[in-house]
Amino acid sequence: MKSMLFAVAAFVQAGCYAGLLLLGNLREHIPEALGLFALAFVLYTLTLRLLLRATCPECRETAPDKGLLLKNHYLLSVLGLALLYRCIMLPAVPWLSDDIYRYIWEGSVVSQGYNPFALAPDAPALAHLRDAEIYPLVSRKDLPAIYPPCAQFIFALASGIKHSVVSMKIAFTLFDLATIGLLLLTLAALHLYPLKVAVYALNPLVIMEFSGSGHLDSAGIFFMVLALYLYVCRKSLWPAAALALSFLVKLFPALLLPAIITKRTTASALVFFCLSAVALLPFVDAGSGLFYSLGLYTRDWMFNSPLHTVMLLLVKDNQIARLIAAIIFTAIAAGIYYRYFKKQNREEPKNACHTCFMLIGAFLLCMPVVHPWYLCWIVPFLAIFPSRAWIFLSGAVFGSYWILREYSATGLWLESPAVLCSQYIPFFSLLLYDWRSQFCARRKSCAAA
Repeated sequence: MKSMLFAVAAFVQAGCYAGLLLLGNLREHIPEALGLFALAFVLYTLTLRLLLRATCPECRETAPDKGLLLKNHYLLSVLGLALLYRCIMLPAVPWLSDDIYRYIWEGSVVSQGYNPFALAPDAPALAHLRDAEIYPLVSRKDLPAIYPPCAQFIFALASGIKHSVVSMKIAFTLFDLATIGLLLLTLAALHLYPLKVAVYALNPLVIMEFSGSGHLDSAGIFFMVLALYLYVCRKSLWPAAALALSFLVKLFPALLLPAIITKRTTASALVFFCLSAVALLPFVDAGSGLFYSLGLYTRDWMFNSPLHTVMLLLVKDNQIARLIAAIIFTAIAAGIYYRYFKKQNREEPKNACHTCFMLIGAFLLCMPVVHPWYLCWIVPFLAIFPSRAWIFLSGAVFGSYWILREYSATGLWLESPAVLCSQYIPFFSLLLYDWRSQFCARRKSCAAA
């Protein structure tokens, strides 16, 4: 019976992804796209419940046997379905985001020996690189690159193989699939049930954003998980090197550095900063252009943020709202690290992983921009630390694409309060309920002791 339910859920989920592929321009079919995604996500949560509560409840937290990959057909099925769902979405046009066209453009710029931080796409010096297929779809042509050096190298490699959307999507899907493999190794090293990898491997948001839209975050997530795995394996300097690569794809993983350099701290910090500096060297001739677009992003852009939106309603000033949100995050991060370093067993791998989980979660909730693909950064941690609230938000955040319905029709970028509330009111309610339950359980445990 369990196998039948699993098979039916898998078949319908595959149908949902096929439906999303066949819808055509998703911007013209936002309600249908959200409906298909919602169905896939509901089936995903049911699949997780079946796999993690019904298959082998007595061994959920035990180390896997050496031959488990061959013995456990559910695990093989999860890995096969993860590959199938991604293959279905690979041919899809990335209707929901135009970021990938920027990746391809900047990859071509780098491979031709130009500096994308010094020359915006509309620069006369790059006129001979403009084509009829990619260049017209590049957004913000007046702005130089914002993506860090490692991302630029990946863009150049992927566009050098083939100057196409599919080539770039394959590159970031491969990083995504490699993350699944790393998560399996990490779960084994932490003595956790390997089927928990399904939390990430089958997550519809991850599949849509990486195989569907081709976002670069899959590379940053891969290097972040690699850093955590190396830390769990008690490697001394390698975690800092892997985290530096994650930082060089998307800057905010630098927040995790203190948590994973508890051994040989000075040497690890030097590895991180030296690797980052070396990667930056090919682009330093851009001068202030290195940070020009990043400055605009941190100063002006805002979307789908719970904390910044509330602050903006209260103070009516974008910059003050951003400053308050930054102060709140700094206080939360300081508290997380204070609690971490106060622990006598802080070098236990699971403690470091949990600290990273809380830091990423706090950062996502405090930043002024929360695009759907940003939530993919939290999903690998959910395979280690299950959270109903965060799993819910990884699905609900896809609803923020509702804004494209109005934008496609009128050209106006207007957020809906109802969409924000539908994401964050249930999320914070679940989060507070689970925290209360955990607190009560710990208090009962202490009383019994």
